[in-house]
Amino acid sequence: MVVDERYVVRVYAQEDKNALRILFHKLWAESSVEKFENHWWWRWEEPPLYVVDDTETKTIVGICAYIPFFLNFQGQEYASAWFVDFHVLPQHQGKNIGKRLTSAVTDRFAITASLSQSDAA
Repeated sequence: MVVDERYVVRVYAQEDKNALRILFHKLWAESSVEKFENHWWWRWEEPPLYVVDDTETKTIVGICAYIPFFLNFQGQEYASAWFVDFHVLPQHQGKNIGKRLTSAVTDRFAITASLSQSDAA
């Protein structure tokens, strides 16, 4: 897989909140400030998010939010994650960003799950 060095996938940091607010508005233009401030991922001390930086424009162009949990099977406990919010701005799609976001989570957790995905995903 060719990796475009323009894009950096990394764990969300607190200083990203304003940039994430801008992305949130681009993804869900009808959403209110209150909806952003009350979004489920803020209930975590460290929001379970990966973000994608565009190093050329110095903006966040994608996110992957997941709910971490433990799955017990036959006496073993497995670190697991449920993909919840997964978005890449349309103009940045088709550049393996989604694959890199997915890998960031699957590399960290033994088991991952998702309820639905787009045809492209």
